[in-house]
Amino acid sequence: MALVPRIANVKAFACSLTVLAAVLLMGCSRDPQHMLAHGTKFVASGKYSEAIIELKNAVNAAPGLAEAHYQLGLAYAGLGQLGDSRREFETTLQLDPTNTWAQLYYGNFRLLDRKFEDARSRAELILKDNRSQVEALILLGKKHAFEAEPKLLPSYLDLTSDSTFHAQPELAEQAYQQAIATSDRSVEAHLALGNFYLHTKRTQQAEEQFRAALAIDPQSRDANMALGSFYMQTGKVDLAEQLYVQLANRKREDLFVLSDFYLGIKKTAKSVEVLQRVLQEDSQNLIAKRRLAAVLFSENNFEKAALIIDEILKLAPTDADALLMKGRILLAQDKPGEAAVALQKHAKIRPRLASGRYFLGLSYVQTRDFRKAESEFLNAIKRDSTFFRAHLSLAEIRLNSGDANEAIRYGREALTRGNLDEAHLILSRAFTNVGDFQNASYEVDSFLRKRPNNAIGLYHLGLLKQAQGRSLEAAAHFEAALVADPQNIASLEALSNIYLRQNQPEKAIERINQVIARFPDNSGAYKVLANAYLAQNNKTKGEEAYEKAISLSTNDVYHRLDLASFYLDTGNFDKSEGILKPLAADDTVRLLAWRGLAEIHLVRKEYQEALDLADSVLKRNNNDADALIIKGRVFLAQGKSAEAIVQLENAVKSQPDYAKAHFHLGQAFLQAKNRQRAESEWAEAVKTAGPFILPQIALAQSKLDSGDKESAAALARRALAVNPESGEAALILALAIDDLATFKTAATLLEQTLRKEPKDAEKQQRLAFAYLGQRDLTSAEAHFEMALKLDPGSKQSLAGLARVQLAGNQARRAIERVNQQIAREPRHTEFWQLLAEIFTNQGDYARAEETYRKTIELDPKNPETEAALANLYIKTGEPQKAVALYEGMLKTDPRNAATKKKVATLLLNQSPARAGLLANEVIQTDPKDTEARVLKGRSLLAESKVSQAIRELEGATTAEPSSAVARFFLGVAYRQDNKPREAEAAWNEALKLNPRLAQARLALAQSKLLSLDSAGAILNAEQALKIEPQLSDALLVLGNAQLLNKQPGKAVATFERLLEQKPDNSIAMERLGAAYAASGEMGKAESRFMESLRITPNNVEVITELAGMYIRQHSP
Repeated sequence: MALVPRIANVKAFACSLTVLAAVLLMGCSRDPQHMLAHGTKFVASGKYSEAIIELKNAVNAAPGLAEAHYQLGLAYAGLGQLGDSRREFETTLQLDPTNTWAQLYYGNFRLLDRKFEDARSRAELILKDNRSQVEALILLGKKHAFEAEPKLLPSYLDLTSDSTFHAQPELAEQAYQQAIATSDRSVEAHLALGNFYLHTKRTQQAEEQFRAALAIDPQSRDANMALGSFYMQTGKVDLAEQLYVQLANRKREDLFVLSDFYLGIKKTAKSVEVLQRVLQEDSQNLIAKRRLAAVLFSENNFEKAALIIDEILKLAPTDADALLMKGRILLAQDKPGEAAVALQKHAKIRPRLASGRYFLGLSYVQTRDFRKAESEFLNAIKRDSTFFRAHLSLAEIRLNSGDANEAIRYGREALTRGNLDEAHLILSRAFTNVGDFQNASYEVDSFLRKRPNNAIGLYHLGLLKQAQGRSLEAAAHFEAALVADPQNIASLEALSNIYLRQNQPEKAIERINQVIARFPDNSGAYKVLANAYLAQNNKTKGEEAYEKAISLSTNDVYHRLDLASFYLDTGNFDKSEGILKPLAADDTVRLLAWRGLAEIHLVRKEYQEALDLADSVLKRNNNDADALIIKGRVFLAQGKSAEAIVQLENAVKSQPDYAKAHFHLGQAFLQAKNRQRAESEWAEAVKTAGPFILPQIALAQSKLDSGDKESAAALARRALAVNPESGEAALILALAIDDLATFKTAATLLEQTLRKEPKDAEKQQRLAFAYLGQRDLTSAEAHFEMALKLDPGSKQSLAGLARVQLAGNQARRAIERVNQQIAREPRHTEFWQLLAEIFTNQGDYARAEETYRKTIELDPKNPETEAALANLYIKTGEPQKAVALYEGMLKTDPRNAATKKKVATLLLNQSPARAGLLANEVIQTDPKDTEARVLKGRSLLAESKVSQAIRELEGATTAEPSSAVARFFLGVAYRQDNKPREAEAAWNEALKLNPRLAQARLALAQSKLLSLDSAGAILNAEQALKIEPQLSDALLVLGNAQLLNKQPGKAVATFERLLEQKPDNSIAMERLGAAYAASGEMGKAESRFMESLRITPNNVEVITELAGMYIRQHSP
């Protein structure tokens, strides 16, 4: 017994509660009462669209007219617009709480909302005035029936997950039986009790009630349909067919019910036959045409379905149902652009229909307009909160944009409330992206238990294994997916990528060709083949494969645009231009073609031609964001950052949520040396970027350049979650975490990219850095040299080459090479700054400071050079000089949050109150700045305000759950508050978020040592040293733990390592003395103690140990 009404039957809205009362009033004036009368008449005759027009006019003229709102609620229900229906019934009750029918209908909505007690109270309110009202008793029964049968409406609700769920089947049955006792001739009461029995598996009693209803009124359509449905559910199909045939013979409208019946039992031919019978009698019957088109659509007969829909639209161009079906057909035919046009028309006619919004969202997904797609899916949910397909699509969009947490939220909704099994797979990928492999495995296993050997499920299992680094298992699962579905392109592409990563392109091509040999019309396989050929740098074969793929697709303008884009990516500009120029004459895609041509001119550095095309677009639409972006990029390429910023800010104003506009505006601000504004724009871009990962990469690189490795790593991981094949993102991650395996992965991915474009200087440079991270100096030097050959003025490549030479103990060569560049371009400050960095790395701090000063003279307005000099002062132990530099920078730019945070960090020990004030200023500007909140927490700790610090740091972790640094300092605060258990929990959480956070490992080691857990201290200290081998505090903890664990020999070796790092450190010397003493080597112990006293003459602890050693030596 469904609680959601069928579109064509308002009577079913109340779930067989009653026949709707309708008051037929006549009139022709524009008086609100006359408009109400017209609307009521239309409702009664099932003309809901016409009714809505009249009734909306009535409520606009007289907003307090309760009956008009009530009738409008019925009309919206008739069209399936349940959100609007609910609103109108609610308004009715606000205006007229005594409207019993509105109470009943609204009570049903409260059941759908799981508001069981509200539904009960509404039923009891009606019964208070009329104890014999059958409909209210049935509503009360349904309230309990929901609770008795959690799976009553699996298509809409899963009540088992609801905390308000309480089983009360006895009360439900009692209410239904009371309804029958009150009116034993009520068909609706018997049907309600029959449905209750059916859903509680009491089939014999259910049949008795359905037959009793039919005995009361043998002509009752509801009773006949209920009994027919009962027969279908209990496997008595022949009896069901007899009933539906009888219904159809009595009333022509019920031929549609008979057609639906045949469709439900998989007798499609009979369903079509019934509909054709209707059309033989009435060739213009639009309902029959729509139903027939829907049946053909369900059978994938898209061409015939489209012909019928076109016939309908010739007769009724604004037929909303036909427009919706047309959109769905076009989507199935891979014509998303045309589908969007039809679905946009539908949305104008029925703006509140959730399914229309949903399919419009799908059309935007296929045209890659993810911003509009997300908006439409949210609209669908707004119109109908139970439309869980939209939740699923939103989860997919958020996952593809790298926002795993939001994907998990939407996925959970789709799974727990919507019972959509596919949600398991999205959840699996989302958990995989955040590194939670245990939950990822649970989700994909849950799906495969329900659908064993399902190709998509096996594909997702392969993705999980691949993310865990188990390539052989991943490949096996992708192969299994191809066995289950030999045309599963996602699995074929994933398998191909594994072979490409293993540098086996021939194996990838062979496997793809096996699929093509079996399915020569599979266009997706040819696209995968094209990418495999490109990985070999075989552009000719790659283009042939892609051309073949397009030739197998529907020959429309959008696929030709796709081919033009492919040629542009492969550098075949002539072919791309050859496709785009004719398309520029086609009205449907003229602007897209112009934008593509402008892109070609931009890449060719034909800047004036690119500007002319952009202006042509702007003449037609002066707010066209893409054209404004092209102009901005031209100015950027010409080094005109101010002009670029103007154009790109206009693009952002035109489309505030357009990721590409924000990204390029960030690039312009970076060129203008305003890193803070650049990062702000990239952060905005990331919010709506979808699969466009360049904003994440740019922001990650900027964070890396400024020393924020944690943020850089998080952003790089998010980019890799969207595109695991991004070598650039993998390189940033490797640089941020300094992990050899990640450098190797980055190198593999970058090698593939470089094969496609070997003359790309940036790609050569990135690969060189990947080799440098692996300590492969020879390969790194070769690629840096190639990058410099392609782009002689690249500071990054020259810096990389210098690092290679320094690593190879060739400092003189590095300095000479940079000086040669300075001689060629003496006023180019980037090279002076690079020279200063080389001197810093050499430890020649005096020359480094001198060179930084020279750089500042050449460019006094460059804050990056001042920041670099400040870092030098920090390195040389002169924090006051660094503070002075930063304070000067703040005078020039008092709103610069990054500078404020740097000053605050430096002042934490000497002036924590001032540090806290600066952090507060940043927080007031941006309350979501986690780094500033952590700084505030640290300043409170420095002031011994531990409770306040804990509150601030707990707030920071809540606001940014993925911040490992926030978790780490929260642990420090807990430790200061003598809460070691909470402290260790926080540090362990930090390590889950960032396994390479050495300070968290060190803190755990120190905590274990304080609790005399020597084994735990040793384990954590060793792990900290694996991450940072030069972490001296970890060596100190490790040696002390080894002494505690009675391993003096190991402690001696550890403290000697510490002294190598810090030769004049008195604590290290004293600890080594204690280790020698524990080993029985008193001479060496005495020597180290005396050396420690030389460094720190008044060290009481050393004197005490030395005295104790003498006493033990001379004791009898």
